[in-house]
Amino acid sequence: CINWIDPSIVTVPSPKQNQMGFQIDAEANADQDSTEEQEQDDSDSWRLPIYPVSAVHLPSSALHTLHNTQFKNIKMSRDLAANQWNIQFHKNASTSTSTTNNAKDHDSDIQNGDGDDTANKDPSQCFVLTLFAQDTHRIASIGTLMEVVSMEDTYTSDKSLIRVVVKCRAIGIVKIEGVEKESTKSPNDYFVGRVQQLQLGF
Repeated sequence: CINWIDPSIVTVPSPKQNQMGFQIDAEANADQDSTEEQEQDDSDSWRLPIYPVSAVHLPSSALHTLHNTQFKNIKMSRDLAANQWNIQFHKNASTSTSTTNNAKDHDSDIQNGDGDDTANKDPSQCFVLTLFAQDTHRIASIGTLMEVVSMEDTYTSDKSLIRVVVKCRAIGIVKIEGVEKESTKSPNDYFVGRVQQLQLGF
């Protein structure tokens, strides 16, 4: 049985304005921000992007491919590439420390591929993949913690970024405690929320 939450109702407080990962000007300060690690009070609870999709594959070691063409999803990909959503996993432990410096319509085509047993990078670029109900615009309260493996950008002839292909893999299961209300106000912003670790590794 899937438990659903309304992102506009089940909310969590946002951090200070200069720490919000979905700001447009965040990428301009990426070099400076990437060196400033924000410690979380709870090593099993993280502030991460939430990526709703209409179909979610069962977690496995397989690689998944997300084809991002919508502005908000490209924006999230750029923020991930700028190391704004990193998690530092402790070696030989199931806990981790967040080092973050700081989707209602879905364009993603998820493809399965072969994965490997390579250990998680330190730190890891992470986001949460969760199921989206198109009829009620709600999201599932349980999501899959995804680690970015690689990214590939596609540009037009005039150098405009039109697509970011993200290869990623599932590395854990999380409970979505809530979504920051500020991230739900504009269709050009991706969801940001607080998640609680339920399982790490498969």
